[in-house]
Amino acid sequence: MLKKIIIAMLLSLLFVQVDWEELKDIGFVDKENTTRVMSNDTEYEFSSIADGISSEQFWNFGFMYLVHNKNIDIDLIFKSISFFCIFIFVLLVLVEGHYLMLFFLINPLIVDFCFSQYRSAFAFSLLCLAYMLRKRRPYLPILILMPAVFIHTSVLLILLIYFLIFIILNKFRSQKKKLIFFSCVIALVVSLILGPFRDAILTYLNDRRVGSDYSHHSGFLFSIYWMILAVFFLIQRKDFYNNRLVLTGIVLLFIYLINTLALNIYGSRFLSLGFVLFLVAISKFKRTDLLFITPLFLFHSLLHWISWL
Repeated sequence: MLKKIIIAMLLSLLFVQVDWEELKDIGFVDKENTTRVMSNDTEYEFSSIADGISSEQFWNFGFMYLVHNKNIDIDLIFKSISFFCIFIFVLLVLVEGHYLMLFFLINPLIVDFCFSQYRSAFAFSLLCLAYMLRKRRPYLPILILMPAVFIHTSVLLILLIYFLIFIILNKFRSQKKKLIFFSCVIALVVSLILGPFRDAILTYLNDRRVGSDYSHHSGFLFSIYWMILAVFFLIQRKDFYNNRLVLTGIVLLFIYLINTLALNIYGSRFLSLGFVLFLVAISKFKRTDLLFITPLFLFHSLLHWISWL
């Protein structure tokens, strides 16, 4: 384990040494928005725990405290968050997958996620950390998940998906067709909640994000690789599906495909959330499938880098 931690630390250091914005020759929009908001010493208040979760107050309070009370440079906080996220993702791939998958972490999705979408990346990395610690110290995951819920509301969604996966896996272990069916059902229900029913639910909860426009079209060509990967996720041997991370990754991938291809709403965030889980799942493919999907993944990543730069 120590060797894996050292490898994760070294790779994380390499990642944060690269000036990705300069490489792209354009600033990250989410990073610029966060910098603008956190530069103002604003007091945030919430009337209830539900309001605190929906407005993600732990992130606001924590960031404001570090910047305005401890006078810590914003860029240093950003780099620290990026380092932590990359470290956790590398470690998860090493612990749950295969070291050869680390090469695929060098992807624009991961760069955007860890160096711009700080809140969601940090919250998701806390979930991954909690998962890796679940057997070592039973109480630690709970302590980690509590602040994560107040950092980004997507944590609740991921926890719900994971909980449902936990239930169906306990009931239908090694029953491939049922596991795939219920994973697809979960993906469909979540997609409908985030799509057509989203505003109705947010209105009922009196959430500030009612009416936000999440329409987006990432392009059919970009989605082709992910459709092919989804097909490969469906044709593996039975024991492939006896893994909570794998099934969670399958659900996130199908949410992306439903959102993008059927509902025409922003789905790329689910690729970012699920990317490290996809790598864990791919590392468990049959050898013949690996020989096909690996060069295809490389080709897709190359095209993505060309369009991203």
